[in-house]
Amino acid sequence: MLPKKVIITLCIFIILPFLTAEPMISPCNAASGTSHRCDNARLKLWNIKSLMQRKGFLENAIQECPNDAMLQYYWAVNLDRRQRYKKALHYYQLSARLDDLFPYVYFGMGETYLSLGDKKKSIDSYRQGLKIQPDNTWGNNRLSQIVALKKVPDP
Repeated sequence: MLPKKVIITLCIFIILPFLTAEPMISPCNAASGTSHRCDNARLKLWNIKSLMQRKGFLENAIQECPNDAMLQYYWAVNLDRRQRYKKALHYYQLSARLDDLFPYVYFGMGETYLSLGDKKKSIDSYRQGLKIQPDNTWGNNRLSQIVALKKVPDP
């Protein structure tokens, strides 16, 4: 069982990408030629609040827009929230391949690796995200917490 502080931090991580005024649209998605249909899917997703409704919507959206890094990322977050960690990791990695300049993909991978018990890969993922966005306060704080966890021996 994870300590309460880690669980609270994980909850913050999961909702953090959704706290901005508008949905995140990666410049790399536009550059890769994703269609207006995919842009519209990202905008529609923003209005769906239920985790399970998002699940259904995203299952279709990632099929229609397999090269859209942001939709793959949101699908990974949805899987992560439902504790489907190995599958979430796959989609975080796919999103990173599609857009390697999006730091939250790496932060998501970091949290997923931590949930799977791999602190080293978690730290490496956070460091990768912070190479992209070194001033990300949340990412830096979370990395410090995970490094501190690494110093505590597992039971």
